[in-house]
Amino acid sequence: MNTANSIVKLIQIIGSPFEHNDDVLDLKGVELKVLYRVAKENRVPMLYLTKVMEKYVGKKPIIANEYQRYRKRMVKLIKSIKDLAKILGNLENIDYVFIKTLKPFPHVPSDIDVLIYASDSEGKEKLVKRLLKQGYKVDKTAYTDPRSIHLIDRYGNLIDMQFEIGADYIIYVDKCRIKKHIRRNIIVYDDISANVLSPEAELVITIGHSVIPEQTFTLNEFYSILYYINNMHHAEIDKFISAVVENKLSIATKICIHITKSLYENIFGYVPDKLAYLAKALNINAIDFIFNKLCNNVTVLPCRYSVFFVLWSILEKIYDKKGLLSILKQIVSFMNPMHVKLVLQKIAMIRSRGE
Repeated sequence: MNTANSIVKLIQIIGSPFEHNDDVLDLKGVELKVLYRVAKENRVPMLYLTKVMEKYVGKKPIIANEYQRYRKRMVKLIKSIKDLAKILGNLENIDYVFIKTLKPFPHVPSDIDVLIYASDSEGKEKLVKRLLKQGYKVDKTAYTDPRSIHLIDRYGNLIDMQFEIGADYIIYVDKCRIKKHIRRNIIVYDDISANVLSPEAELVITIGHSVIPEQTFTLNEFYSILYYINNMHHAEIDKFISAVVENKLSIATKICIHITKSLYENIFGYVPDKLAYLAKALNINAIDFIFNKLCNNVTVLPCRYSVFFVLWSILEKIYDKKGLLSILKQIVSFMNPMHVKLVLQKIAMIRSRGE
């Protein structure tokens, strides 16, 4: 189990995008391996390995081989994105955008998430047929999700083709509202261009995904918030807040920003101006005591959100028509005992796993 000391040490090594730190590392191999395990549990292994390789002085660190392994995975990821962007970009009546895949820091995701805009079910079928014809295979081991299709490409990467941004039937971000945030043909790696979301929209999805499907706060969320906010001007932070309100994710956002702000202040001794600006705009300080109750120890991560808080966040969606309909569909789906069993198994897996 992770301790507060290991999380503090890990964050000190990785550092902050708000600070420039040239400190060198001189850690024993055992300690590097222990922190690597904590980094994996917090979904930031590539970020940690990159910082260690940058800062380590002396002979090659014991985890250098792991760094090279992630570098190879990154190469495969880039090839997958290139192939997929080329295919999707040439399809008629299909629009797409990569989500939850490209981070503003070194990161190799477990799968590649693509949000699909198709005019009708026939368009979806044509899309899947085209991908299967191109050599993609259906991942039969994946959890059956009513709003997505899971594929495997020729590099062995998992592709999650999503037709809604949701968890089972519950839609936590409206893809129609997020469409205006798509940035088209953006260079993501060298000569590879693809459709991606603006930082403010990507952060909205990151937070929604953390709270509703994953129900867990990790260093991945912590650093996603820090890096995205650091790259934003105040006007873009205001756009982010507007997107949060529009998608009825205020409660989820407040708890995530609260944890980030508290953890940052505990470790670095201050709150960056942009993070303080965001916290003030969200009026977080006025209800600190509530959030402290919902997540008692923000120095031990991963941190599982309480069931009460997750339900509170979901209930906020009833003020959004699409969100309300999705909640009603979820309730109706529970009339099927087999579906209830699958959902409960997935929730149990999420809440019991180490990351």
